[in-house]
Amino acid sequence: MKKILFLKFLFIFSNIYPQDKPFVLIYPVVPKKGEVVFLDIIVNSSFKLIVDSYNSKEIKPIKISDKHSIAIIPIDIEYSDNNISFTIESGENRYSYNIKVEEPVVREREIVVKRVKLKPENESVKKELLREAFLVNKVRNKFTEKLYINGSFIYPVKEIKNKDLYFGDARLIRFKDGIKKYYHRGIDFGAPRGTAVYASNGGIVVLSDNFITRGKTIIIDHGYGIFTEYLHLSKILVKKGQFVKKGELIGKIGSTGFSTGPHLHWSLLVNGYLVNPLQWVTPVISDIFSKGFNILGFNN
Repeated sequence: MKKILFLKFLFIFSNIYPQDKPFVLIYPVVPKKGEVVFLDIIVNSSFKLIVDSYNSKEIKPIKISDKHSIAIIPIDIEYSDNNISFTIESGENRYSYNIKVEEPVVREREIVVKRVKLKPENESVKKELLREAFLVNKVRNKFTEKLYINGSFIYPVKEIKNKDLYFGDARLIRFKDGIKKYYHRGIDFGAPRGTAVYASNGGIVVLSDNFITRGKTIIIDHGYGIFTEYLHLSKILVKKGQFVKKGELIGKIGSTGFSTGPHLHWSLLVNGYLVNPLQWVTPVISDIFSKGFNILGFNN
């Protein structure tokens, strides 16, 4: 098993544990836009991780032990470059890295909506849109320096009717009075109204509300800038501030807000970017958050 995993990681430095430089492993080796890249970092002193590609954005690493940390860099599906660069600052030293990224496989879809677009100039609509944007952005900008994740994530719907789960549709929506184009940054689960929805991992409910576009919505904070979002629900069964366990019932599928039929929109936000949740239901996620890649068995 270790030999198989070994092939999936990229060694930036020698495979001899360095004493004066960070030792960094990357997974996946060549990530796609819309995914995250995990960094397994072993360094003898405290450090900062700066993503140069994102206007020198600092990302807080997750400590596994005194010398061992995990950091997560999200890559937006519309990221314009073919490389992500980051810097590790340790004391007075700076170490620069560069990761190649691939284009995503994008599916184009056309959706016809039998009603007009929302009119922002309508005062009541404008007020609701502003309230929705304010509350959602406020929650998304929270940072909890505590990790609630318990192993890999799970699908929030147990009975999946459509196995063709897809992230990043390039959607063309035709309203009666116009056209809108955008990338769909989530996974849609089509299911009958009232189908149970479960928390995909442990965390704190930081938002439980009803909005004009997202409908009845739940957002769960899993710690360290990781959130899952559950939209268009018919019922919300949890309250803001409540701790939920992975697999706990939190709501029921509906078609509230801007929705063409009963379904759950499930999305994952990491350090401010919506990324592909399907990457997080794989078994390797459980190992990453429990002990890091650590395929060489370092004693740290």
